[in-house]
Amino acid sequence: MKKLDLPMAVKRSSLKKYVEEGSGDDAHLTADNQHAGYLHPAQYKKFMGAAGERESLNDGTDILTLAPGGYAGQNLKNTPFGENETALLYIDVSRAFQTNDHREIYVTEAYTGHTYYHNDHVNDAGTNVSAPKGWSRVEKYAPLWEGNTSKEGSVLTIADNVYKFDSLRITINNANSGEEKITVTRAAAMEAYTVYPWIGQHGFSIFGVTLKIKDPTDNGGTKLIIDRNWSYSLTDQWTDSADLAMIKKIEGVF
Repeated sequence: MKKLDLPMAVKRSSLKKYVEEGSGDDAHLTADNQHAGYLHPAQYKKFMGAAGERESLNDGTDILTLAPGGYAGQNLKNTPFGENETALLYIDVSRAFQTNDHREIYVTEAYTGHTYYHNDHVNDAGTNVSAPKGWSRVEKYAPLWEGNTSKEGSVLTIADNVYKFDSLRITINNANSGEEKITVTRAAAMEAYTVYPWIGQHGFSIFGVTLKIKDPTDNGGTKLIIDRNWSYSLTDQWTDSADLAMIKKIEGVF
């Protein structure tokens, strides 16, 4: 090993320290896909984003200009909730080929859980040929009740406040081994029914239930009552029946 005189050794050691560590904001070499190193601020934000920590956006940020990543902010532009929306929004942006011509964006309103989806798949002419334009609502279903009941007057205690949901999805068995999911707008009284055609003969049957919100001021909208359970059949004669439609499941749509 070649020996160096003391002044040269000190100079080389100092130079090595500067190259490896740098100074100020440039201290240390940054990590890349081939080398270990240190994180600079932009890398740190990306790392924290991958770990689930969203980057905060300034008021007035246009969400259609965002780079890939996870964000959170209020009073943002071009959201599916309108220009006057002040609620906290969670935004996820991803894209392909490093271009916004192939991009998808999910936006969730924090206090309602409502989610919207935006997709760009642009051709050479700059238009979405097959993908829908604008924002699409992503419907989600919260389980509220599950069982097997049909009797009029039955009280169903559900898992959450019915007033949190714009609609309910009710699964009904039509007494002929057929089940159907029916979405109804939340109201004081909600009608859900299904039609069963009689194959091989002329006629059909209608099976339905009427659900009402029971004493909402007393229980916070967590109880429903089967107000009516009705069915009509028309084959060679008209027949009225009760308690035939079986409620299997109730879900909140949001």
